Amino acid sequence: MLDKPFILMECSPGVQNYKPVNKLKRPGVHRAETLQAIAHGSDSVCYFQWRKSRGGVEKFHGAVVDHFATENTRTFQDVADVGRILKKLDDVVGTTTRAEVAIVYDYQNRWAIDGAAGPGMSGRNTISPAVSTTGRSGRRASRRM
Repeated sequence: MLDKPFILMECSPGVQNYKPVNKLKRPGVHRAETLQAIAHGSDSVCYFQWRKSRGGVEKFHGAVVDHFATENTRTFQDVADVGRILKKLDDVVGTTTRAEVAIVYDYQNRWAIDGAAGPGMSGRNTISPAVSTTGRSGRRASRRM
C-alpha cells in the first residue's frame, strides 16, 4: 500500500458527539484538515453524514446539512469552500507523496510506561500507581491510590 493515494473517510466538518465536550471546529480548521490530507496523498474527502439524523446517537454529530436544512450555516459554507478549492486541485489527483518517516511501536516500552508508578500516571495504567509525598518532617510517605 506504499506510495498509493487514499481516500479521507468519514471526516466531520463540524462537531463530533463522542467527546466529553463537543466543540464546533473553529473557522478554517476543516479546510486545513482537508488540505493536509490532500497534501499527504488523499484523492477524495468523504463525510460521515451528509445530513444530521432526526434521532439516534448521531443526531448531535456534525454533518454538512444541519437540522434546519439550509445552506446558510458556517459548516455548510466551509464544506462548499473546500469543494471550490478541490476543483482547482485536479492536477494532484492520483499523485503520491513519499513519507520520509517511520513509526516504531515497542510493546515492551509501552508495558513499562503502563506499569510505571508515580504522580500523574493515571488513565491507561494497568497497575494502581503509588503516590509518594514528602511531609513537613522531610520523611517520604507512600500511599496506594
